[in-house]
Amino acid sequence: MLNINFYFVFRQVCRVQILTTTQQIICC
Repeated sequence: MLNINFYFVFRQVCRVQILTTTQQIICC
């Protein structure tokens, strides 16, 4: 379950990262 939780948080941060910078490639 830790992996799922981590992934969820990472996805949330990734969303902000995409808006701020162009790291969508690394995220998605």
